[in-house]
Amino acid sequence: MLELTADTTVDIAQSSLAHGGGIFETVCVHRGVPLFLEAHLDRMSAGIRSLDMPSPPHIDQLRDFIARWLAEQNIRETALRLLAADGKLMVMQRESYVPPQSVAIGIATGFVRCRLSRLSGIKSANYLENRLLTRYANRDGLFDRIAPNDAGKLTDGGRCNVFLEKDGLLVTPEIADGALPGIVRNILIDQGVAGEQSLGPDDLESATAVLVTSSLAGALPVHRIENLTDPDPNHPLIKQAVETYGKAVAAEITAYSVV
Repeated sequence: MLELTADTTVDIAQSSLAHGGGIFETVCVHRGVPLFLEAHLDRMSAGIRSLDMPSPPHIDQLRDFIARWLAEQNIRETALRLLAADGKLMVMQRESYVPPQSVAIGIATGFVRCRLSRLSGIKSANYLENRLLTRYANRDGLFDRIAPNDAGKLTDGGRCNVFLEKDGLLVTPEIADGALPGIVRNILIDQGVAGEQSLGPDDLESATAVLVTSSLAGALPVHRIENLTDPDPNHPLIKQAVETYGKAVAAEITAYSVV
């Protein structure tokens, strides 16, 4: 089993991280509660199994460890990175940001997701492609760019999943097409406010409403698609998704808040 620790010291000459050998999760902490921690651990566990790594600790052990660590640091609002590598599950604070009211995005060029990649669908420490994708988007004044796969279908961005209106419904690219099974993405699907479809760039161009989601940003309306269209950030489907996510956060706070 992975050893739980807040010690992030790594001997890079010996570490599997030198080759991207690890699995990570980014967890938003709100009012002292690591949001959707069990869902994060489930996704991390799937990635760990895929890479034949030692199993992670039980959710109760992880939750207690994080609660003690947050209390010792007197932190109630932050973001955490959970990093599984070298026989350890390291818990550390990472940079966060205040999400804007709405964002602009674009479609990536020069980045192609491979549907059959062993790393498809998991948050591997081999994450440079995603960082570059977001960095180049930010350079162009965008929140993110959505990458196509090797068949030309939409997948996800460097730091977000994407949802769009199609035929009056809110839909998101399928996991089989290379999209990451995002935590907020899964909440919206499980709550019945969105579905999955194989989608192309033309679907994004014709959408009247677009949303992006991530663990740090939550559910963010999109007001502009670069060189394509200006979707309605106040569309009823978008408002429903944002409200659904807000209710899920409130339920987490009620269930796990420590006075």
